[in-house]
Amino acid sequence: MQLAQAIGEASFEKSLREKVTQENTSCRWEVGKLRQNLEKKELETTKLTRQLEVLGNQVKELSSSTGLDSNSVVSLKKKVWELEASAAEQNQQLTEQANAMQLLEQTRLRFEMEIERTKQIHLKELEDKEEELEDIRQSCQRRLRQFEMQLEQEYEEKQMVLHEKQDLEGLIGTLCEQIGHRDFDVEKRLRRDLKRTHALLADLQLLLASMGESGPSVDRGELEKVH
Repeated sequence: MQLAQAIGEASFEKSLREKVTQENTSCRWEVGKLRQNLEKKELETTKLTRQLEVLGNQVKELSSSTGLDSNSVVSLKKKVWELEASAAEQNQQLTEQANAMQLLEQTRLRFEMEIERTKQIHLKELEDKEEELEDIRQSCQRRLRQFEMQLEQEYEEKQMVLHEKQDLEGLIGTLCEQIGHRDFDVEKRLRRDLKRTHALLADLQLLLASMGESGPSVDRGELEKVH
């Protein structure tokens, strides 16, 4: 969220700087164009001024001359007036263009100052954003490290439980094996004792049978005790 906001603000500031730079470039171009026109007008004015000086001198010379026709003097004076009017017009245009160039120059300076101010603001905001992003990066690294440590701990606990399970399974297997062998041994012993008992009983029955034929009878209760 913060990163996206910082990127959006940086994009807006970039577009603003580009707009100011374009306007400043346009002003520079206009100032250059006006300067060229001004130089051209100055040359034309200088040329007209020289022509006026030449014609003025000619009028003076012709006016002092006794053999000059009056029509020629009037024609020369008219020419001088036309040149003076043209020179005045040129001077007026020069003044207007000089004022326009001065205005554009002031505008250009204002744009340059605005660009510098915007640049300083942008640098300050960029430093702040870099510090903010650095804080975010460090915070993310700390959280990532915590997650890694947590995963490592969970893995170790899982391995410990797995080892305990394996140990318990091994112990249970050993106990089952021991119990199985023990039951088998007991069963084998009981079977052996049972066979021995049957053999003794058979011998006793034979003995009783032989004693019954030749001696006193044996109490049946005693026989059951032996059995």
